[in-house]
Amino acid sequence: MVGFLIYIQSIDAVGLATAQNLNLTSGFYWDQSEESRAFSKRFFEQRHMMPSRNHASIYAAITHYLKAMRAAGTDDTAAVGKAMREAPVAYFGHPAAMRADGRVMYDLTLYRVKTPAESKAPWDYYAKVRDIPAEEAFRPQNRQVCGP
Repeated sequence: MVGFLIYIQSIDAVGLATAQNLNLTSGFYWDQSEESRAFSKRFFEQRHMMPSRNHASIYAAITHYLKAMRAAGTDDTAAVGKAMREAPVAYFGHPAAMRADGRVMYDLTLYRVKTPAESKAPWDYYAKVRDIPAEEAFRPQNRQVCGP
């Protein structure tokens, strides 16, 4: 079985006994890299739960926007958008870049929810199955490009 819109909080709510062996894709898992673990530790200290892919994506997007605004030296939409597309996106230790149409491209990972016996600690829920390259995970770029 594959879940298309599954968050780590959902797995926590239903428990591993119920969710075990469910497959899901995500571009973010709290335990995927040193950067994701550091972010997740800070998040957990404030929220008392591990961040979902949405939490991580929002953080990465806002951080990228603020860095681009600083690089552009203005809050002008066109200038900041150009700076955003030119700069690499910091995505928790994984390569990511913004296409001309605004889509941020990054690899997704297919995970399987661990069984209770496989889990070694709270929030240790996902076992990596394989990576899905960004070019396969996202639709091709639109012909019409946003911005200059």
